[in-house]
Parts: sequence; C-alpha cells; structure tokens
Amino acid sequence: MADSTRREVIRQLDAMAVEDLEVGVLTPERKNEPARMILRQWNRENLLKSLRWLMVKNLSGSHIFIRPYGSQGLIFVDDLAASSLAGMKQAGIQPAVIVESSPANYQAWVRVSNEPIEKALASATGRLLARRFGGDPGSTDWRHFGRLAGFANRKPKYAGKDGRYPYVTLSETRPDAGKLTMFPAIRSLLGDARTALEKKRAAQAAESKRIMALLAKVGKPHYDLEEPGDFYRRELERLVKQTGDGLDLSRADWVIGKRMLERGYSAGQVMAAILEASPSLATRKSGHAEAYVRRTVTKLFGLIGEEG
Repeated sequence: MADSTRREVIRQLDAMAVEDLEVGVLTPERKNEPARMILRQWNRENLLKSLRWLMVKNLSGSHIFIRPYGSQGLIFVDDLAASSLAGMKQAGIQPAVIVESSPANYQAWVRVSNEPIEKALASATGRLLARRFGGDPGSTDWRHFGRLAGFANRKPKYAGKDGRYPYVTLSETRPDAGKLTMFPAIRSLLGDARTALEKKRAAQAAESKRIMALLAKVGKPHYDLEEPGDFYRRELERLVKQTGDGLDLSRADWVIGKRMLERGYSAGQVMAAILEASPSLATRKSGHAEAYVRRTVTKLFGLIGEEG
C-alpha cells in the first residue's frame, strides 16, 4: 500500500504543480480529547519524505488534507457530482486535478493563473465555480483544504461492514494544467470573478457608510453604563438559567447584543463584549470570529435604526 500511496501523491503533486504546500492532519475526536488540526508547511521533497508518518496518522483515524501554501492561482471546488464535472468541462474549464474524495463525490483543483493571485480574488473565483457547477458554497475560501489522494477517508459514515474505509483516489490529472490558463473559458471566469469582487467591495463600502450614519444617529458611547463584558456575562447567565445547556450561543450573542444597543451601549462596546465574553467564540467561529461579530453588530444596528 505504501507504494500505491506514494504513486497517487506524486501524481497529485505533479498536476497541482505547486512547490510550497500545507498539509493538514485532522486528528479524530476522542474521549476527553477534541479533534485538532496539525499543520505542516512542506515543499514537495519534505512531503514525500513524510509519507510514512502520514500513513501512520491515517491508520490511527486522522484525515489527511493538502492545499497550496498561499494563494497560487489554484482554485479548489468541493462536493461535486460527476454530472457537475461534465458540465464544467463542457463549459471549457478543465480541472488540473479531480479527486474522488468519497464514493461518487469529487473535489477539483482548477488552475486559473500560473502566478499567485490576490487572496480575495481566489475566494471570489471559488465562489463563482461553486455556484455555477453545484459545488459546496461553504468551501470556497482560498485557504480551503482538499483531500490528499492515496489515503483513506476516515469519516465514520464511510466505514464498511469489515471496518475498512474507502481510499481517496485520483479520477483525473492534467500535469500540463499551466497551459489551461490560456483557455478562453478560464480567462472569462477570472474576469467574472474580478467583476463580482468589485461589486462586493462596493456593496461593503456602501454598508460601511450606512453604519456610520446609524452610529451618528444612535449617538456616542455611554461610559456610565456597566462594563460591557460584565453586562454580557450577566445576561448570558440569565439566558442559561432560562434555556438550560441547549442554549444556542449565536442566538445568545444576538439577544444580548440587542439588549445592549437598546440600553445605549455603542457598537464598539457591543463588539468588544461579544469578543471578550461569548463562550468558545474562537472555536465556534474559527478563523472568522471578528468578521462574525462585526456582521452581527451591523445587523443589530440596522434593526435598531429601523425600530427608531
């Protein structure tokens, strides 16, 4: 199995054509031990030298993932059906790598540039591909991991009656993927992604302007109120007593934030309170906690503004 794993990995690396990589080893959740992601930044040579260690981790239940290190013009699309891939190719978009990540379910890496591209543009291109071809819209960030071929998909739902797991396999590779960036469909895709990104930024700028107007309407911070973090914790304790352990923490952020705004706390104070006191926020909203809080408070200010 070691030889076949090595062959699959080499084929995938050849087609991805990326020298600097990140490998993610997601350990399984065990009793008294949460799942965690072990990250390794490797070049091709170091990855190949570490295959035995990766195989041991995989056999012990870990998932093995890979992505380019940084935004390198290679776009990931997750959760594709065979019909979606056929539609992609028919539209003139030929993936550099197609991985069968689980039975009859595929992931694709599409090369849109031979040079690194802006991270926001990479994410916008991923969103566009997912929307057009039925991929997972939640897996379009430029940093998203895909599975590394040659290793087992250790999700419990895929375990056979004999206790074995299906292997992640390469369905198709294009080592000449760099040439594909010249295809008209790829150039058009990248142009459409740029346009979508510009529209999104314009909308964000308009929303920021609206928020500033609301801030002016709501008024300046009230510094004679209880400390924001203390108010949040006291209100959270009240909600827990009312609902028990089944409290939805995101819902709690919303309810408590609304109470704070109604009492006269500023947007900055509400954001600070949620960031400081909302339970397990960094874990619940891994990698985008601040953005989540900003969106929540923005929506709350819009609500308060409409009610006022």
